[in-house]
Amino acid sequence: MQPHADALVAKAVALALDGDVSALRLCIDRLMPPLRPQREPVRIATNGSLDEKAGQIFEAAVSGTISADIAAELVGLLTAQARILETADLLQRLEDLEIKIIELQRSFKE
Repeated sequence: MQPHADALVAKAVALALDGDVSALRLCIDRLMPPLRPQREPVRIATNGSLDEKAGQIFEAAVSGTISADIAAELVGLLTAQARILETADLLQRLEDLEIKIIELQRSFKE
């Protein structure tokens, strides 16, 4: 395929210039990347509980300050943060329980 690359490109361009809509779309898609929406930074308070932050995001979405898709992404981030905090809490509680079990075992041996 590579040996024919120049000829294929030339043919696609020629077809596009002759009005072939498919060839024109192919050429334009290769020349110009798709537009992506530009997003403004979103400010929410970093202090407070996760549910308070979620409330701020909800209020911003309802008021039109941010779009619903941005709000959904932000709530997704909060959900991920909640999972991280929950996992860290469970790990700490498990470690505390293990220490207590070891202490109890030692006290029974004495």
